[in-house]
Amino acid sequence: MAKSIISPSSGVISTPLDGPSDRLRQGAAAEGLDAAIPFSQWPALNGYLRAAENAAEDCGRLARLLSMPRILLEIGCGDGRVARQIALKNPDLAVIATDAYEWDGPADGGSQYRRVALAWCGRQLAVQQEMPANLVLLRAQVEILPYLPAACLDHLLLIHPEPQTARSILDRLAQENFYRALKAGARQIVVVPFCREMGVFACGGFEFEHDADWSRGLGVLTASRFVFTRAERVQWGVDLPRTSLYTGGSTQTDVFVAGTLRGGQPRP
Repeated sequence: MAKSIISPSSGVISTPLDGPSDRLRQGAAAEGLDAAIPFSQWPALNGYLRAAENAAEDCGRLARLLSMPRILLEIGCGDGRVARQIALKNPDLAVIATDAYEWDGPADGGSQYRRVALAWCGRQLAVQQEMPANLVLLRAQVEILPYLPAACLDHLLLIHPEPQTARSILDRLAQENFYRALKAGARQIVVVPFCREMGVFACGGFEFEHDADWSRGLGVLTASRFVFTRAERVQWGVDLPRTSLYTGGSTQTDVFVAGTLRGGQPRP
């Protein structure tokens, strides 16, 4: 029998799931969507997203958003609440919110992260119920960047990334085939660093090796090839640290932005 997951704090409405892949396909079929909707301009991008089990509806929405003049990509969006607030306050800004949404794990209990992933797959996140026209939630990671059109992104947002994850993302962003998706600008990359409060709450303390020292999140920024500076916590009209599920009660409220790559050129 399918289990229900009810967690108002996570933005989950309910998740009566028969199985992640089955429910995703059923959701697309219920709306009469063609699972083979193509990106005529970006077939490789379409293939990447469909391989990650993104619904055809969301792929079509992304294709429309990529035609907008200003685009923000959030990597690691969780339940999407921050992305939704940014989209609502900036209707002329396309907001592409992504996460790995890994739902494998114990069937009973498990982490907050797994619950959010299952809810995304069942299209039961609160954000999915009331999706602004300029927002899409996708199952994708930093690897989506080489598939995106060149110089299409105005901003890339990272909120409380794990230090190891943040290091990997920033290292890849310094590579030419990833960096090419970013436009030049003062707010290319916006980061709310990892905070110590999120570890156990987010993942139950077992799915990831959480770093108890949030200050190491700052070390990741200073060790990267990007020049980060402290910035206002309100970006795009949204108080980023206070809006996030995991950092809403955190003592870590700093925001950092980068618009300069040390050495000027990405690595080949």
